[in-house]
Amino acid sequence: MRSTWYSLVLAAAIGWSVSTSPSAAAAPSKNDATPAAVKPQPPETRPSTPEDEALKSLIGKRKSSKGITLSSGPPTRPHKVLGTITVEAPAGKTEAGAKPGPNLLLNELLRARAVEQYGEKDVDGIMSITYTPAANGKLKASGTVVHFTETADKKK
Repeated sequence: MRSTWYSLVLAAAIGWSVSTSPSAAAAPSKNDATPAAVKPQPPETRPSTPEDEALKSLIGKRKSSKGITLSSGPPTRPHKVLGTITVEAPAGKTEAGAKPGPNLLLNELLRARAVEQYGEKDVDGIMSITYTPAANGKLKASGTVVHFTETADKKK
């Protein structure tokens, strides 16, 4: 009751008319037609770039079927540091490809280098990854290769 009174006062203040019965405007009329379904649009595609082809080639040539964790932060699980690795790749032709930052091609290169250098069995992750622009138009990525160790709970 009190909220209805407040609504009436507010409506009067702004010059609206308020009724407590349901509005006739809310009911659908017989002349309303449902809108026609919109035909789905095909996804936009762009021409393949040399960077795309290099990435596809690297993924196809993976020497490890094991999932290798990549992170820009430090490891949170018990681990043993195996060493550090650094890779370089040509900067992309597009503005986005030339900026330092997470890059799929660099990530694949890091995985491949870690497995090549430390072996598939030992490499579980690459942590503290940094991406920096290198001289001569190439991007550079480096990280610490780790092997996750068992916790005290698993040994029991």
